[in-house]
Amino acid sequence: MDVSKKKRLANITDEVGELHPLLHALLPKLQNVIDVEYTHGASEMGADFVISYRNEIFQNTEYIGVIAKVGKVVQDFSDIERQIDECSIPRTFFGGKEKICLDEIWVVVTQNISKGAQEKIHEKYSLRKITFVDGSRLANLIDKYMPVFWSQVSLEVGEYLTALHARNEEADRALSLIQIGDEGLYIKQDIYEFPRLEYRIKMRKKRVKPRKVSIEDILGQQKLVLIEGGMGSGKSKLIRRIVERSTRPEVFIQTKTVPVPTTYRELQDCFGGDIQRLIEETVPEELRLKHDDASFLVLIDGIDEKNVPMEEQIQALSSLTECVRTTTRTKAIVTSRYLAGLDNTCELEHEIARYELPPLSLRKTIEFLKALCTKLNLSNRLIEDLKRSQLFKELPRSPIAAILLAKLLNENPKDLPSNITELYAQYTELMLGRWDIDKGLQTMKEYQVLDHLLIQMSKNLL
Repeated sequence: MDVSKKKRLANITDEVGELHPLLHALLPKLQNVIDVEYTHGASEMGADFVISYRNEIFQNTEYIGVIAKVGKVVQDFSDIERQIDECSIPRTFFGGKEKICLDEIWVVVTQNISKGAQEKIHEKYSLRKITFVDGSRLANLIDKYMPVFWSQVSLEVGEYLTALHARNEEADRALSLIQIGDEGLYIKQDIYEFPRLEYRIKMRKKRVKPRKVSIEDILGQQKLVLIEGGMGSGKSKLIRRIVERSTRPEVFIQTKTVPVPTTYRELQDCFGGDIQRLIEETVPEELRLKHDDASFLVLIDGIDEKNVPMEEQIQALSSLTECVRTTTRTKAIVTSRYLAGLDNTCELEHEIARYELPPLSLRKTIEFLKALCTKLNLSNRLIEDLKRSQLFKELPRSPIAAILLAKLLNENPKDLPSNITELYAQYTELMLGRWDIDKGLQTMKEYQVLDHLLIQMSKNLL
């Protein structure tokens, strides 16, 4: 066992205040565990926890009593013997709905159990199935099922961040059009300040570009942050990227910020537009109370998907801004397609920090294609041919369009679509399996030749 991990477990001195919460978080994650009940107290009958788990061989439910102790077990283990004796008493489980007897007992300690103590306990309770889980075995279980424990964040923070990180990864896999191995692809997005329309016009006339910013710049904003972009520009991907970054324990230690992702539709339909209610119902109470120095970063995706009319956009954003301002320790980032209503007024100019995910530059589009076409070594000549093609001139400068082209390049780099219409047609046919190699059709030209040949044969047969 790693020395630092051994020391971390050895430093646990409070059985009820430290070890029990650790086991309460760890035990439900173990393989085949169905339910865990915390039974410590005056009526515990020997076991601090009772676990029900599925026996994979016989497909039945068995019950384990867990006795938890801090430190070492060497000579004096009379308290453990007392608890083992009490574990033989029948008890209720599942909220009093079932009467059970324990099939097995685990003795869990944070350091070590001497060989002599183990032999004496086994000898005295030879008819009971007893498993000893010392510090080393406990560390292995933590490594496998709850590695966030080894970071410096508290259990309640670690549990929240781990669960949110897993949900975010699952959503990213489900929503990403392409995967590179087991990892989702992310190419750093360009984000720019996005002033009101009249200022953008003046800047274009003077050939002045808006200031490029980083995610860190955005997270440092105290105002409500609005990130706008066209369809397929990667707004939702950016939100998931911020969540992925914010759920790392080391980032929480540095920023003391708890991410709370949602959609604008969910915020309105499920929480009545109340951010305080969203936080209270999403973030565990124990985390909120114990970490009163932490702030909340509310990430609201897709304000445009609620179909707010242009004349009501300002009112919706104004209500959101007021809600964020009156919710303590809270900042918010909102994404949307371009909101024309904001260009017609300066009402919220000092309340909202506006940013844009612009169309991909030529350099960024090429970067996308090179990253996505992992099976191909895209030569400079092929890249130059692409740049000069009609397709590239028509191609929307968005990640989603680059992904469609990359998928076709990966499938067959020798048969590129000639224009944007053909790109969409070929991609649709690819997704429907029309060019599946297993069917013997590798290119559109082969299909067209065969199609023409069959027509001629049919005419002759008639």
